This record gives sequence, C-alpha cells and structure tokens, in this order.
Amino acid sequence: MAPNKVLWLANFAQLEAFASKHGHCLVPFTSETRQLAKWTTSQRTGKLESWQKEKLTSIGFNWKSKKERQDEEWESLRRKLEQYGASHGHLRVPLTNGSDPVLGTWVANQRKLHNQGKLRADRIQILSEMGFVW
Repeated sequence: MAPNKVLWLANFAQLEAFASKHGHCLVPFTSETRQLAKWTTSQRTGKLESWQKEKLTSIGFNWKSKKERQDEEWESLRRKLEQYGASHGHLRVPLTNGSDPVLGTWVANQRKLHNQGKLRADRIQILSEMGFVW
C-alpha cells in the first residue's frame, strides 16, 4: 500500500474515532487536536479520490467551509430573532433569555460587533430593517 494512502487511512481512523466520541467531524483547533483539525481542513480543500470522499461522507463529514458554517449559523440565529420579535413584539432579547440563552448572547454580540465596527454592512442592514435596536 502506498505510504500516502496509509497516512490518509490513519488520519481517517483518528477522525472516525473523534466522530464516534463527539457525534460530529468538526475538529477544533486545540493543542490536542491541531494535527487532525488541519487534516480535516485540507480534506475540504484538497483533491480527493472518490473512495476517500465516500469514506468521509459515511461518517458524517461536513464538507462546508468554516465561513459557510458561520454564515448558516448567523442566518439561523437571525431567523430565531425574527421569531422572537413576532412573539414578543420587540427584538430586545435579554442577555439571560431563559428560553434561549444562545439567542440573548448572539444579540449582545451583534451589538458589540456593530459598536466595534466589525459587523458586516450587509448584516447591519438586515438587522436594521428588522427593527434591531443598536
């Protein structure tokens, strides 16, 4: 067996074990998992043979880039905010929102990013059009 195939299979086995333990294949960049995290990133962007893609897909590998995942998460939380506004009549979600603490934290982070000049212009426009209170 070619050395690069042996190495790929060894990395795959590590990812498979990670996925089994954590329920997903999104390996964080920590001191313990840095090598595996780099490998998973390279799998998303590199050229793979069909058997490699099939093996990764079989364990639930997420093929989306970090940016795509972040954009999806932002949009999901924006929709939650829209639903909150529809049921409460306003978008002033308390930081310690009992029913959804993630939403309260997200709203506070949007304000913080806006105040720091770090929130994307398209997101400012979307939230402003919803009636977001800065």
